[in-house]
Formats: sequence, C-alpha cells, structure tokens
Amino acid sequence: MSKKKKKEELQPVIPKEEADKNVISLEDVEDVVSGDDKALSEQIERVKDLTKESSGSSENQVSKDPVVSADQQKQLVVAAEGKASQDAQFLAQKKAEEERLKQQQLAIHQREIEEKKKEQQVLEAKRQEEQEILKKQEEQRKKLEQQRIINQQTGSKGIPPQTNQTIVSQQSISTNNTQQVASNNTIGPPPAVSESDSLNDGNDKGGPSTFKRIMAGILFILLMAMVYFLPEITSYMNDMNDKSKHEKITSGVMECNLKKSNKKLDITIKALFHFTNSQLYKMEYTTVHTGDKIDDKTDLEKLYDDCLTLKQEAGELDGVTISCSLNNGVNSNRQILDYEKLDLKEVTSAYIEAGGIYPAEFKKSENIDKIESEMTANNYVCNRR
Repeated sequence: MSKKKKKEELQPVIPKEEADKNVISLEDVEDVVSGDDKALSEQIERVKDLTKESSGSSENQVSKDPVVSADQQKQLVVAAEGKASQDAQFLAQKKAEEERLKQQQLAIHQREIEEKKKEQQVLEAKRQEEQEILKKQEEQRKKLEQQRIINQQTGSKGIPPQTNQTIVSQQSISTNNTQQVASNNTIGPPPAVSESDSLNDGNDKGGPSTFKRIMAGILFILLMAMVYFLPEITSYMNDMNDKSKHEKITSGVMECNLKKSNKKLDITIKALFHFTNSQLYKMEYTTVHTGDKIDDKTDLEKLYDDCLTLKQEAGELDGVTISCSLNNGVNSNRQILDYEKLDLKEVTSAYIEAGGIYPAEFKKSENIDKIESEMTANNYVCNRR
C-alpha cells in the first residue's frame, strides 16, 4: 500500500453536519475584525472545541484502526493546535491593524478640527480689526460732517468758522458786544479808544493781538539767531570753561601734542612746559619720526646723524641735554632746556643751525598763557596738570 493511500485511510471522515458547524460564518469574521472581544473569545473557544473533537475523533479512529501509531496521533494533535494558534494570531494582528488605522484616522480628524479652529480665529480677528477700522472711519466722518455743517452755518452769517477752542471766547465776546450796544444807545459822545483797547483789538475779533504778534516775531528772530550762532556760542562757552580751569593752575606742567606727516614719515611732537607762578623755567621738546625701517632707512639715518651733530654742538652748553635714538624704524630727538642754568650768551650759531630750539622758541620766565596761545594757534593740543 502506498503512503498516499495510507494517509487517506488515517484521516477521519467528518460528517456533513459536523463540517457545517466547523465553518466560520462571514458575520463572525466581521465581528472579530471590527474589534469585538466577545466574538474573538467565542471563536477561540470554538477552535479549542474543534481541536478536542479532532483529537477525540483521531483517538477513536486510532482505536478502530490499529494501524495508526502513537507518533501520528501526536502529529495530528500538534497540527490542529498550530492551526488554531495561527488563526488566533491572525485575528489578533487584524484587530491591532484596525485599531492602529482607527487611531490614525482619529488623529487626522482631530488635526483637521484644530486647523479649522485656527483659521476661524484668524478670520475672526481680521473681521474685528476691520470693524474697528470702519468704526473709527465712521466716527471721523461724523466729526467732519458736523464741522462742515458748523462751518457752513457760520460762513453764511459772515462769522469765521468755529472750533472747540474758540467757542468759550466767542461767547464772552458776544456778551461784551451786547453790553457795548446797550451803552452806545445812550446819548453822548462816542467813548474814547485807549491804547490798550487798540492793542487788544485782535482779541475782540477772535484772533491774536498786535502786541502778541510783535512778541512772537521777536522771539522767532532770537531763536533763529541762536541757531545760526550756535557754533560760536558753544566755542565761546568752551573757551570760558578752559580759561577758568587754567586760571586755577598757575604752577605745574603743560603738555602740548601735535601729529603730522610728510610724504614718507609720520611725525609726532610732544612739548612739556614746566612753570611756576605762570612763568616758564624748564622745557622738554621731543620729536619722533616713524617710517619703514627698510624703505625709509636713508631718511631715518640722516635724522639720527643730525641729532648726533646737535648733541655734539650742545655738549659745552650748561642747561641743555640732547638724547638721540634710532630703533626699528623710529627716530627720536629729545631736547631738554633748563632755563635756570642756560645762558643765552653761550648759545652758538652752530647749535642753532644744527636744530637747536633755543632761543628760536620760548625764553625764561615767559608767561604760560602766552605760550599756550601760540601753541594752540599752531594746531597743538595743550593740557595743564
């Protein structure tokens, strides 16, 4: 006997009524898919019952057919249980998938609702803003219409247009005019017009008086003059402040600085004036030339040599100290004059020709204010301390 025929003989024959019971209806499947826990439990119980019945029928068949072995019986039971487990897993997965789709649809629906709410809020805000603008425009239009009607009424009577600021004054004017008419009806010469009445004639007409107009013109002219002469006024005030500060310092040091340049070198000059009781007694004069140590080497070395020559010529003069230096493109020439020791008669022409600053510059006991004026006129910036 072949294996195929043997398997067919081993399979139990299920009656038609029992087979109909084992078939799951479409309605049961829809209940399980829709997430009905009760329907899912019923189907699982049905699968278990079918498994038991299949096991029982297999045992009966085995008992009837002694050819079926114990291993084959176990295989049939395992197969039935596996089928039932697969069906249950499939239903559970189907349920989970349906639940996930449902949650996604719910989230999409909720997001659409929120977006619609936001759009409605934006539209409502715009609508309210437009209503506010229309309301303001309507109020402005009403005010303009009222003002136009008032202007038409006053214009037809030959009266200047009224404003909110002149209503009270016009009422008082009308009262005064009534009193004047009553007084004019009396017999007698016309009242004399005083100078104050002539000046206040503009007030009777609702406008500014002549006196007020004149004062306004004078104030306007003064204001324009102040604006025009503002730089001069500021400079004058600064000079006054500086003068008041300097007047307090009659003994000390005044430092004056100047920066300039030629075609090749930058030049910085620093002068220190030592004074007491506003009289000069010592001066330090330093000139620094800065250039490129390679390109300007020739010019810098010439300046250094000139400084050395000046130092040699001033070697025999008392009260004169010269120092020279040249380093990394910077040449420095410093002259110190102590007027207490220096004698003008001893100054030689060679020293002056070599670049000596005395007596061409300032002399002993010279007034510090005069020195400051001269230095400032030559574009120096001076400060006392």
